[in-house]
Amino acid sequence: MTYAIRAQRGSGTISVNGSVARQAAVGNLIIIAAFGQLPADQVASFQPKLVFIDSANRIREERSTIAVQGL
Repeated sequence: MTYAIRAQRGSGTISVNGSVARQAAVGNLIIIAAFGQLPADQVASFQPKLVFIDSANRIREERSTIAVQGL
């Protein structure tokens, strides 16, 4: 687990720090997940934001639904 480090908007820079930095290298595929807390009355209406990027870290797709695995 690590934390986000701000970079110049549009730069395509993704930095890792903390314990994760020892296992990551330039060119690795990483998954970034964030979480937060909501009041109980907002949980049902919450919409996640999923962002998919290309090899240059540019946004190629955004979604607000999470795929469900088949059984």
